[in-house]
Amino acid sequence: MDNYHYAVRMMQLTNENFKYWIMRIQLITFFIIAVLSQLSAASGYAQHVTIRVQKQSLEIVLKEIKKQSGYDLLYNPSVLSRNAEPVTMATSDGELKAVLDEIFQEQLHLEYVINKDIIVVRLKEMLSKTKALEPEQQQPIRGRVTNEKGEALVGASVYVLDAEGRRTTAQTKTDEEGYFELPQEQVGTKLEVAYLGYTAQKLLARSDMGLISLKPFSAEVDEVEVVSTGYQKISKERIVGSVDVLDQKLIDRSVSSNILSRINGLTTGLQLPKINSNEGGNQPEFTIRGKSTLFANAEPLIIVDGFPYDGGLSSLNPADIASISILKDGAAASIWGARSGNGVVVISTKQGSKDRLSLSAEVIQSIADKPDLYYSKSISSSDFIDVEKFLYEKGAYNARLKTGYQPVSPVVEILDKMSKGQLSDEVGNEIIDAYRLKDSRIQRLKYFYQIPLEQQYNLAISRPFKDGSFYISGGLNRQDQATKYSKNERKTLLMKYDQRFLNDRLNFFFQTNLTDTRTQSAQNSPSMYPYEELVSADGSPVPVTGSMRNSYVDTVGNGNLLDWHYNPLTDLGKGMSTSLLFNLRLNGGIDAKIFPFLTASVKYQYTKSMGDDLMRYADDSYYVRNLVNTYTRYDNATGKYVQQIPVGENLTINHLRGTSYLWRGQLALDKRINKDHHITALMAMELSDAKSEVDKKQLFGYDSSTATSATIDHINALPRIYGGSQVINDGNYQGWHVDRYRSYLLNAAYSYKSIYDVYGSIRRDESNLFGVATNQKGVPLWSVGGAYNAKQGLFNTVKWLSELRVRSSYGVQGNVDKTMSAWLTARYENFKNSYQNIFATIVNPPNPSLRWEKTKVINIGLDFGVLDQRVVMHIDRYWKNGKDLIGNGEIAPQTGLTQFRGNVADTQIEGFDLSVTSKNLVGRFQWQSVFNFSKAKDKVVRYLIKQANNFSYMATNYLNPYEGFPQTALFSFPYAGLDNEGNPIGYLDGVESKDYSAILNSKDMWNMKYHGPRIPPFFGSFRNNFSYGRFYASFNTMFQFGGYFRRLSLSNTALYSATTTGASIYDYDKRWQQPGDEALTNVPGLIYPANSARSNLFAYSDVLVEKSDVIRLQDIQIGARILDHTKWIKSLDMTFVVDNAAILWRANPFGLDPAVFQSSFPTPRQFSLRIRTTF
Repeated sequence: MDNYHYAVRMMQLTNENFKYWIMRIQLITFFIIAVLSQLSAASGYAQHVTIRVQKQSLEIVLKEIKKQSGYDLLYNPSVLSRNAEPVTMATSDGELKAVLDEIFQEQLHLEYVINKDIIVVRLKEMLSKTKALEPEQQQPIRGRVTNEKGEALVGASVYVLDAEGRRTTAQTKTDEEGYFELPQEQVGTKLEVAYLGYTAQKLLARSDMGLISLKPFSAEVDEVEVVSTGYQKISKERIVGSVDVLDQKLIDRSVSSNILSRINGLTTGLQLPKINSNEGGNQPEFTIRGKSTLFANAEPLIIVDGFPYDGGLSSLNPADIASISILKDGAAASIWGARSGNGVVVISTKQGSKDRLSLSAEVIQSIADKPDLYYSKSISSSDFIDVEKFLYEKGAYNARLKTGYQPVSPVVEILDKMSKGQLSDEVGNEIIDAYRLKDSRIQRLKYFYQIPLEQQYNLAISRPFKDGSFYISGGLNRQDQATKYSKNERKTLLMKYDQRFLNDRLNFFFQTNLTDTRTQSAQNSPSMYPYEELVSADGSPVPVTGSMRNSYVDTVGNGNLLDWHYNPLTDLGKGMSTSLLFNLRLNGGIDAKIFPFLTASVKYQYTKSMGDDLMRYADDSYYVRNLVNTYTRYDNATGKYVQQIPVGENLTINHLRGTSYLWRGQLALDKRINKDHHITALMAMELSDAKSEVDKKQLFGYDSSTATSATIDHINALPRIYGGSQVINDGNYQGWHVDRYRSYLLNAAYSYKSIYDVYGSIRRDESNLFGVATNQKGVPLWSVGGAYNAKQGLFNTVKWLSELRVRSSYGVQGNVDKTMSAWLTARYENFKNSYQNIFATIVNPPNPSLRWEKTKVINIGLDFGVLDQRVVMHIDRYWKNGKDLIGNGEIAPQTGLTQFRGNVADTQIEGFDLSVTSKNLVGRFQWQSVFNFSKAKDKVVRYLIKQANNFSYMATNYLNPYEGFPQTALFSFPYAGLDNEGNPIGYLDGVESKDYSAILNSKDMWNMKYHGPRIPPFFGSFRNNFSYGRFYASFNTMFQFGGYFRRLSLSNTALYSATTTGASIYDYDKRWQQPGDEALTNVPGLIYPANSARSNLFAYSDVLVEKSDVIRLQDIQIGARILDHTKWIKSLDMTFVVDNAAILWRANPFGLDPAVFQSSFPTPRQFSLRIRTTF
């Protein structure tokens, strides 16, 4: 079976490159064919225009349509001036005829016709005959309501409005054909025609209302008009805080299966910090306006369809998302209280269609390059062999060679045989010289890595029915990762149902969301010497250096042990890490309209998650063979070898279980008084309970056929075959966690004439984690804000100014650290102490004064638009002050502890967000640019614990950050270069010094140099969108400035270690080698034995600190709409996308990607093809 498996694998490897190029050719050919077919059909497509105006003259709107469409205009200016009504509408990329129909629906006395390429505007036929406006005959009011496709809207409401524009009790609904009728006495009044999910229209009542076409809310209109906070939807014109909204069109711009990758670079303030975990500490997956905590939860709060979501953004299917609101300041985010300190991301999923049965399908195929193993320019095989020969001569390997079993490299084995006369110098040197020409990366790339492939399949069905709708969508995502046998799979199912009763006074909704993910990762990264190979010249697998010396495993046990050689190729896939996660979300609720202006709601969510993390090593894997052989002992009585750990699979199983529920009751007020006053308010109460359990077990000698495992002695130390003994930890662990919250919320907003807006909110959260006394368990969080619309007020007569609004807010947000408790907590360890007793470790000492973390945020914003929003700018200036943050503090040693964690730290973040959108070209060829630029500069303003010395601040600043500097501050030692013997020279108290230990252990901050933060404080993007007819293209350029990173270079200590394999050894060829080189290089010469303090001075010197400034072309998108509004197909789009396209510029001169740690490799370029259709 093994030989067959190996033969099949070899065939796959042989055809791999061929398949790779075939797939690329197929993608490119498919795209070219689609483009050519589009070119041949382009002339037959309808014109599209974009119009966004408010009470604009008809003549100006028609001229804009002429400019965009290329059609000519024919009209009588005097007729237009006497009879035209002002135009208010907002539509993007709408069909010319549909846009004109909507415009002239509001024109009582004018109509249009299109004659070839000419738009003719004239008086309606009846009026043109009489040349005057006659009173309408007293007949009943009749009309028909349809959608934009001309399909009847059954049950649409037609309201009669009073003189102040408010709905009266006089109303009716459309019948099964969309027709309605009102009494003749209502002629001359104002009517409002409304249908859920559509934009309402207000019309003057007349006998023959004709055809009234309603347009559905589109994602783009929602972006302009409505912001979702998770509790309520608010008109964006009334928002006093800082909120960004990403609509469906913007989210769908990318094809990534991860929503976070899709929105990266599309908004201000949001940043994906890339930092080495060994130097960064508690870094979240993404931040909103910087990190507002030190050790507590650093992730922004995720809200999905109005409820908190803890499943992670990677488990969400981007195809299900309709819009994303990012709440960035106190007024916007504090509505979520004690979990909002890091910002809030509110996600709204798609809803069912209100007008017609629809089906949409999407297929995305992606392919990427193999990783670049040569990105890490480490030491060559020949140079490494020279180092090994030098170390052998110095006796560096003597201790390992003396034991007989500790591993050494093949070259050291040969050198040892040559020194003992077991191998001639001529033969030995010939073998060594052959090793110099080999590079393990060639075979590692061939046998361990593959072409990454990804497939995404999404299908959605929406079905409307009377007073309700149903929506169901399913998604499948499969990824073959770059390492072989590593893959991901995600399955999602979303179902939504809503039903309205009692003339829309009662609304019931229910939602089910299922997510099933599987992640499989093969342990395919063996530590190999740079010249070792996986296969011989004839293609047969060969062993490499494992955990035991090869000459030792050849003879130990006299053939009574398992094969102890390590062959990575035959071991491929026998060590597998698998993670399974199933998540179920059920939520629903009832909205009851008590009065037209007052709605009561009850909502509930239940979640259940089940996860299993499995680390499996097959019974014939090297891991198991090494474990069994290590603990095999020789029984002198019987003369036999006894396996203390039997042969079988080795499994580590981690069961994760979680359940939670949340109840919410709320009252929402939305009241207009006359035309000048608008009041909204919300009052809510929440109860939530979340429980999580962890059960971890390790099984030895597992037999899958009988589901049994062996019993191992985990108490006593087991003897090892090569000497000594060791206790084998059982690896078992059980734990559980309970979070309970009770929250109260009240907010209110008032608007006067759409000019002045004020807002206030207050929330109190109570938790079982904080406070010993009842009055200490809760924390009040609040915010206030206001806005002034100068365009509607002081500058309402300035025609070129389309928007001018000033906003300001102040709010207090909260954050929690779930690892903390006010009570004394301890954990029992799963092993015995030196006295052979079970013991417990204190996790938290008692801290009755433990408090919530708080973040106080001031935000001042300006919204500015000119030339009918041709140029729009949004700018926000903010200050975030973190108070009572969790940090380390000193405690009296007699308590048994030297430090404790409590509310002992403060931080500060100041910055701004700038977004500028410009429509550079309009018409058939359109060009839009979006420039986003953000600053988020942080500082630790209070911290009680000081580190032991300067070197600690350089290596582990994140453990106890330096007060007065950023959390990720990068420090270094000032470097004076090399002396004439190749020794590094530093500074101590301003004087050149080679007292390395004194320099490292100095506590004087003036003996180290501060460069800046590791996370760049300045970042942004520049996006350009183009369209011509049915073709569209876009590219996004991202940039970051002001950050720093530490480059790796030659480490004398690491290189001269007897266990080094040559990995992560850089700049060997740049080292000092002879007097005079000190003028050419900063890399110290090598000494033996190595001095770790000397090595660390250079490793943490300022000459190895580089700027992380970079400008990268993040993605390129080119696509076309192949079909549009045919008989059966509503739309068919094809898009070609390139992700991680290129780095356009970087500040460091070494070609390093600052987003990738030097010993790793950059994310490969990815090519994707998306086909999406709607029926």
